[in-house]
Amino acid sequence: MIITRNEHNSLSKGRLKPFMVLVCLLSVVILVQLVQLHIFESDDLRKDAQRQYRLTVDLFPKRGTIFDRTGVPLTENIDGFISPGVKPGRVIDPVWLAKDLASITGRPAKFYLNKLTGGKDFVHLERKLSPQIADQIKSLGWNLRYDSEVKRIYPHQTLAAQIVGFTDIKDVGRSGIEMLYNDLLGGKIGKRVVQLDVFGRHYLDEALSYIPPVDGGDIVLTIELAIQAILEEELGEALNYYNAIRTSGIVLDPMTGEIISMVSIPSLNPNEYRKYPLKNQRNVSTVDMYELGSCMKIVGASLLLEKGLATAETTVDTDPGWITIYGKTFKDVRNHGLINLREVIAYSSNVGMIRMMQDIDREDIYAMMLRFGFNEKTGIELPGETRGSIPKPNKWSGLTKPSIVIGQSAAVSLLQLSMGFAAIANGGDLLQPTLIRGLRQTNRQAEPRAVVVKRQVMSSHTASVLTKCLKGTVEFGTGRRASIKDMPIAGKTGTALKVDFENHKYYDDKYIATFCGYFPADRPRYLVLISVDEPDGPNDEHGGSSVAVPVFRSVVKRILERKSELYQLVKRGSNKTSDQHQVSVPDLRFKRTDEIKSTMSEKELEYVISGEGSIVYDQIPPPGAMISTKEIVQLTVGPIEGLEASKVVVPLLSGLSLRDAVKKVTSAGLTFKVTGTGRVVRQQPLAGEQVSLGDPCMIYGEDS
Repeated sequence: MIITRNEHNSLSKGRLKPFMVLVCLLSVVILVQLVQLHIFESDDLRKDAQRQYRLTVDLFPKRGTIFDRTGVPLTENIDGFISPGVKPGRVIDPVWLAKDLASITGRPAKFYLNKLTGGKDFVHLERKLSPQIADQIKSLGWNLRYDSEVKRIYPHQTLAAQIVGFTDIKDVGRSGIEMLYNDLLGGKIGKRVVQLDVFGRHYLDEALSYIPPVDGGDIVLTIELAIQAILEEELGEALNYYNAIRTSGIVLDPMTGEIISMVSIPSLNPNEYRKYPLKNQRNVSTVDMYELGSCMKIVGASLLLEKGLATAETTVDTDPGWITIYGKTFKDVRNHGLINLREVIAYSSNVGMIRMMQDIDREDIYAMMLRFGFNEKTGIELPGETRGSIPKPNKWSGLTKPSIVIGQSAAVSLLQLSMGFAAIANGGDLLQPTLIRGLRQTNRQAEPRAVVVKRQVMSSHTASVLTKCLKGTVEFGTGRRASIKDMPIAGKTGTALKVDFENHKYYDDKYIATFCGYFPADRPRYLVLISVDEPDGPNDEHGGSSVAVPVFRSVVKRILERKSELYQLVKRGSNKTSDQHQVSVPDLRFKRTDEIKSTMSEKELEYVISGEGSIVYDQIPPPGAMISTKEIVQLTVGPIEGLEASKVVVPLLSGLSLRDAVKKVTSAGLTFKVTGTGRVVRQQPLAGEQVSLGDPCMIYGEDS
């Protein structure tokens, strides 16, 4: 059969037609796919590519520092720690990597496997390893990313641990000041987008997004580390000596409410907080409440004095040394017979207090307890504070009133009790306690805290009489073992049976021993509270007078060794004796402290030094002023080598009128801000500190 040319062409076209259709269809499919990829899915694909070759990295700020009142850092940020991490999607064998890491760190392999299979784009396998451990992991040969990080360190270990608190592995505050002020201290995390190469290594591209971190602010506490150490050491020894379950203590300034020291033993080392039981983190002085026994007799005594129903010399018959009310017998340690109110406090007579309070309404007693702040939070800058537990008058039974006036049936915190005694010491005002001396935001001046007066508890006259009564406790009463030569001390002992909450009764053999006192009694600068929980001393010692008082005395003696100028305050009471004469104050400015001793001795003048150094930069009264012999001259000292041209030494302002204080501050080249009226009771910065010309000085009056 012969096929012509036309027939051959037709046959060829017929065979090519399906092929051409197929080619056209494939072209359309490819075109559609290209359109799909380049137009409809381009954003998603671009994001996928960026996820593979770009990474957003957190830029961690420097956490702020916490200082004590003298400028000693209580926290440090140490760099050089390593955090290995990886993109799990790039790990070929997660099980193998997990086992390798476990062989180095000792963690279970499952810990790392969970991280690698958790679905996250990037994970840190460990955080803040030492360089030595990181090097061991590098030697395994895995292609990990190694980030350099900073670790929060607490250089003083247990000192002030329950106050300062600690941070977790992510530098988030989890306790104490670290937690309460985490936002200030932590700053703000920054962000940077980095480019990745095919091996997962990153490098910077200035064109990519960058948000810089903001470093955290600093905090200056009212705590003085040296006194914190004294209190911690003495309470630690007491814990062991008396076989107690816990010892607690507070040192504060009763004129300002500043906490100088606060300790609870057993404590913890915040560098290794996971090794300690959770209860060791508790700041017992603020979160626990106790029935504190005879320390609470200050409520009844203040009420009697405020109402004019008694004076320090008003007598009461305590014979035969016990009294029975509604079938319950309240006893004294012995029959004191006829005694006055001062002796009721000094001897801690239960019978005397109950009988003197028998005509006082329960509502008045409750109201006075509220004025002392015994049923409200103090406002201290620590989490978890208790408000105490004071039953309302309509809940009282016939036994509640006699029980409450001797310190039973009402529970308060150790800090609440301390602030109640501080109100007596400072002349009648309930202050808000504080641990914060100043806050310093990033790149800003410090913001000092003002003294906060919550209310007047009693008149200054009542406070003065109570101080006289409390001095009797140390002079001839239950607190005699607290006595220190040439240092008048006012205080009160307390011994209370602990409550068995499970069986709704008091234990027969578990006590809280307490002593709270302040000194110098008539010009208080320090208040110290000591509490020993369940003491079991060598001679069955368990009372406030035998247990808490000796600890108090040891603490006070060590404070006086550091603050010997307090003895000078005691001598002021004799300034107006008849054998004194007037002398002119010599000019001591810019003289060495060792050169002025003979001059002051010849003038029969005493002096007190503020600041650190050997050169006198300021004095009160000024040169030429006429004062009585033995009156105190206050000197502000500074460095012997002199000051830079732009520096000044802050003058002493305490006791001056606001007008004189402002004049002195401006003369020194400083600016000022005044809070309150009356005489100056506090200043910031402290006298003797070196500051720059033009720096602000906070001046606090009596009612600030």
